[in-house]
Amino acid sequence: MSKFKVFLTGDEGINWALDHDIMHLTRLSKEFVEVVPIERADIIHSVFWHALLKIPRRHLLNKQVITSIADKPQIMFARPEYLKIREFVDIWLCEYYESLNFVSNCGLPCMLFPDPIDVASLYPRTNRRESSAALKARLGIPRTGI
Repeated sequence: MSKFKVFLTGDEGINWALDHDIMHLTRLSKEFVEVVPIERADIIHSVFWHALLKIPRRHLLNKQVITSIADKPQIMFARPEYLKIREFVDIWLCEYYESLNFVSNCGLPCMLFPDPIDVASLYPRTNRRESSAALKARLGIPRTGI
């Protein structure tokens, strides 16, 4: 099966939220997406719209461009930089229904795309006492403390 050739961008390289978005997207889409350099990509997917400002215009012209709106769209649309990339974005991904409704009412193509959750990370370890002790040790909480 042929995979979509996607260039992922928008991370910050500081192991924070946007970096985790890239990590989760890569993990969740590995069956149907091949992450490639921008030159080989058919699709550019930016987890933060502002990152598109750093991409040369020639790369944005002939590719499908998808980007996420993490801010309130009312704030984002008021920023002058937004006007530099608006014409290149084919679909806006909105994390919340409020954002989706606003962007849709502006006449822009959009869809709901909430943050992915790694459900496996939410399950406690089998031995809760060991898990609790390990967490306290990592956070520097005394064993007899709260």
